[in-house]
Parts: sequence; structure tokens; C-alpha cells
Amino acid sequence: MKQEPVPVFHERTMEGLNAARKRGRLGGRPKIPKDDVEAALKMYDSKSFTLAEIEMRTGVKRPTLYLYLNRRKNGEL
Repeated sequence: MKQEPVPVFHERTMEGLNAARKRGRLGGRPKIPKDDVEAALKMYDSKSFTLAEIEMRTGVKRPTLYLYLNRRKNGEL
């Protein structure tokens, strides 16, 4: 395979991404429904549920729950 300068790779990548967007493909990870996050935060605040129970009932994983707890603590939510 012939190596090409980095700008050419970048241009081709951007062309591909733009073509995908035109076809309706956005890429990236799917967002977690806001209702699920709010339910997980309520369950956490109630101190009646374990983290495993919260994850099982809402589908919000432990690291994601901690991410949203930190965001709330920092006033980002």
C-alpha cells in the first residue's frame, strides 16, 4: 500500500463522513434516554437501591451514572 501524506487521509476521511451524513448517518455512540438517566439518579438518591439494581432496572451503567452524578455536582445538569 502506498503511503500518502496525512492531509490526503484527512481529506478523504472528511469526504466519507460528509457523504455518510448526507445519507442520514450521524455516527458516534447512541445517547442514553434522558428519562432513564433521571430515573437512575432518583433511585441513587433514594439510597434504597444498589448500583447493580439501578443498572438492571434502568440500563444505565455504573460509570455512566457516576458521570451524570459528577455533572450534577458541578452544576452541568
